[in-house]
Amino acid sequence: PLKVMISGAPASGKGTQCRMIVEKYGLVHISTGDLLRAEVSSGTDIGKKAKEYMDNGMLVPDQVVTDMVVSRLSQPDVRERGWLLDGYPRSYAQAQSLESMKIRPDIFILLEVPDDNLIDRCVGRRLDPVTGKIYHVKNFPPENEEISARLTTRSDDTFEKVKSRLETYKQNSEAVIPTYSDLLNQIDGNRPVEVIFHEIESMLQKICTNASEKKLAKANGKPPDTTASKKEWRGIPTRLNNIPHSREIRKYFYDDVIQATKRAIEDKKTRLQIDINIPELNPEMEPSWNL
Repeated sequence: PLKVMISGAPASGKGTQCRMIVEKYGLVHISTGDLLRAEVSSGTDIGKKAKEYMDNGMLVPDQVVTDMVVSRLSQPDVRERGWLLDGYPRSYAQAQSLESMKIRPDIFILLEVPDDNLIDRCVGRRLDPVTGKIYHVKNFPPENEEISARLTTRSDDTFEKVKSRLETYKQNSEAVIPTYSDLLNQIDGNRPVEVIFHEIESMLQKICTNASEKKLAKANGKPPDTTASKKEWRGIPTRLNNIPHSREIRKYFYDDVIQATKRAIEDKKTRLQIDINIPELNPEMEPSWNL
């Protein structure tokens, strides 16, 4: 079954994409906020520990949260259907805890939206206290004046609080991403919902197809014919074309090499050849070379 991690700033549209992924692939959606509430409500040992910190206005320690997540991942429904880990891990320590237990996703999806757009999405949100429905003053206005008159602004949707939440998110994201650089897929979240999901769906479908091919090859007693093909490479983002961002270009290239190497090791390959023609990786490099 699929194992997916997804991350995105507040108002990045992550929740919407999570719902669509779950609906399409039947994965178990795991959110630490939901887990905390469930554990506390059920009075489990982990829930009691978490409640002590929450009642005192303190953050729940990394290890308590990790224990809670690992416990959920071990449940039969998760093992059978696969999982979608939403917004976790949030720190380097949490990521390394999962690594130490060999819990890794098939893909790490990062939704990217410019800060100005995120702030506009949050500050423009309005809540209907009667129905609980969320509106936006520009993008999704209320249907009539009666609804408009009763709309309220959520306390955490002020400009100052949104900026603070974005800074916290960035710090957390920068701490976690290096652990999953070989699985990272950055997605432009400033597009229509359906377009974003189509891109995510294509990535997940590729993972499912590759897994099926490996399973079939194993059943037939032979390794897959190929490990990595050109279509599996992320390549250099279009935004970097004709722009002298050599350091960032090198990062994308090296990440792809790491991914190809890991796939080769997983498939028990003894030789990996990579032909490349990107002289801007290093001005002193020959235009064509191979590893």
